[in-house]
Amino acid sequence: MVIALLGGIMPAAASSAPAPVQESGTSTVLAADSPDVASLLSGLRSAGQAVVDRLSAAVTPSGSSLTLGSDGRLTFLLVGSDYRPGYTDERLDVILVVSIDTSTGKVVAASIPRDTVQFPRAPSNGGGTSGNERVNYMLEDYSGTLTTKLQKFTKDVSFALGVEIDHYGYLQFTGFDHLMVALGGVTVNIAQPITDKNYNDYGSPPFGIHFPAASSYYLGGPYGALCPDWHSNCHRAQPYVRSRHGKVGNAANNDWKRNARQQQVVMAAMQQVTSGHLSALVNAANAGMTNGLTTDVAISLANARQLYNWVHDATFSHQVIFQPNTWETHHQGTPAYTYTLRLSKVRAWIHQYMPALTP
Repeated sequence: MVIALLGGIMPAAASSAPAPVQESGTSTVLAADSPDVASLLSGLRSAGQAVVDRLSAAVTPSGSSLTLGSDGRLTFLLVGSDYRPGYTDERLDVILVVSIDTSTGKVVAASIPRDTVQFPRAPSNGGGTSGNERVNYMLEDYSGTLTTKLQKFTKDVSFALGVEIDHYGYLQFTGFDHLMVALGGVTVNIAQPITDKNYNDYGSPPFGIHFPAASSYYLGGPYGALCPDWHSNCHRAQPYVRSRHGKVGNAANNDWKRNARQQQVVMAAMQQVTSGHLSALVNAANAGMTNGLTTDVAISLANARQLYNWVHDATFSHQVIFQPNTWETHHQGTPAYTYTLRLSKVRAWIHQYMPALTP
């Protein structure tokens, strides 16, 4: 959502024409009635109309304006859903809070593991906790539109962590894939090889995925080759952030290692966006809002410019996954393999690294 918002900054350039290059000490003079001039003027008129159309569309965008919270920070809840057609429910595979100190450009990220139970509910949502229900099912507890559900779940996360959350972004599989395509992919450093023999990316046997240990390893969207098996190198971002089985090096893969990869890709995407690839930002905004992205922030020129000014020199200062045993304790009950947050410790970390910047 942060990435897609930036796309409102500039109109998209025509993809069929390469950028002009002027060599030093040379110039070209065209006759006023030449076909090249007529073509140039026509192109300028089309580009001008595109600017007008985009500015006109930005006058009354849906969603809210982009403003700092009362704590002086800009904080988002980013959630990734496993929803796809034909399924009767959905779970949240990504629950990630990203907070920005806009005066310094420092970004802090915190992930809530999917197997967390007894997750606190905001008083406005009835109070109490989720009981034995995992946090990744809580969105479905609420009735109404997706927007209403996201508003309520955002309040739960804000209350549980003790941090003001200003905006939310929600991505489905298709939204994530289109975002990767629009960005042209990202590069990540992979410390240990990842092999998941049972991951189904191809739709039919053979199954499995493999990511080698590598520096600046490219990850892209759905239009390249799908991951064919667990022997061949995979270059798709979605399996990289979704796989939680198999091996990472010689140790077991798990949800917490997946959380770390999710943070890694979000950070890599923000770095890609903030490096000045404005055409990628435009594509990200257009693809995101029509393919599985929901946010309470209006995709507008004003919001995009403001966000770009805040994050274009961003640095990532602290990241955490609230995993056991440091941040969670094992839940003695049903379902098995679930955990409860050590709330006082979690809130202390939030207070230290996402502190209020205003009195």
